[in-house]
Amino acid sequence: CATMEKPMTSDAQALTPADEKEWEKAAPTDFSCPDCGGVLREVAGGHEPIRYRCRIGHALTMDSLGDVQEAALDLALSSALRALSENADLCRRVARRLSGTDDLKQGYEKKAAHAEAEAALIRGVLLDRNPAQSPGTELLSWALSLPPAERADMARQMLDSLGDRMLSAQKQ
Repeated sequence: CATMEKPMTSDAQALTPADEKEWEKAAPTDFSCPDCGGVLREVAGGHEPIRYRCRIGHALTMDSLGDVQEAALDLALSSALRALSENADLCRRVARRLSGTDDLKQGYEKKAAHAEAEAALIRGVLLDRNPAQSPGTELLSWALSLPPAERADMARQMLDSLGDRMLSAQKQ
């Protein structure tokens, strides 16, 4: 479990004079503060675990910074997956509504296929990052990677099958 130093309150964001001296001596890093976006510095000394601090006082351990970065990456990948899936669906809708303009229609179908391929890559990355997701995630991921029309057909078939089973069970 990650440990984080006592969080600063919104009305106490400034470093104390002792903290400011510590921050000035600290080595700059390439990392940004997850709270304010400022540069983090690695605080020197015999601190275990390694600590990072920004100019206004946010402080993190190496573990807590890693956890925050992991969460941000998962959120960014999930947002990209959603945006690509929505873009593919939009392009497919536009392509379906275009009639008589084959070049334009094919262009939208290509855009949709490209967005779906990129979404499938990101979905794979997310599944690799979170292998302990609930059972059926891979099947659901595969189903969501299908074009919308195929998903709709599959859903209709499943509902028809379920309806047949229910009728059969009622007759018995």
